[in-house]
Amino acid sequence: MHHDDFDSDLLDERKYRLDDLIECEKSRIRYTYDFGDDWEHDVMVERITPPEAGVKYSRCTDGARACPPEDVGSTWGYAEFLKAIRNPKHEEHATFLEWVGGKLDPEAFDLYETDVAIKDFKSMQAEMM
Repeated sequence: MHHDDFDSDLLDERKYRLDDLIECEKSRIRYTYDFGDDWEHDVMVERITPPEAGVKYSRCTDGARACPPEDVGSTWGYAEFLKAIRNPKHEEHATFLEWVGGKLDPEAFDLYETDVAIKDFKSMQAEMM
């Protein structure tokens, strides 16, 4: 898609770091992930603290709920997905469960797994440069 097709205030995330965009505590940004599904994330900086000695950054310090599966179809697709996996009589129940490896607890959040994903992403980025 041509850049003019998007709002003029959109920025290419590959060219910016979060600290380029955040002015102070309580600053807010909106991040759109996957232009096909249009997951919009409103990000608010709650607190800015000095770096801790001996800690490798970036890292996750807290979170809530599981990440929706990739390509589930935005919020409406995810709502239908959750409805199907919770109802064994739903026509897509077995298909969706197989797609996510047999189970998904939408309320679960795994801090360790999230931190590993961040480190894997950073390693992948370093290899691409």
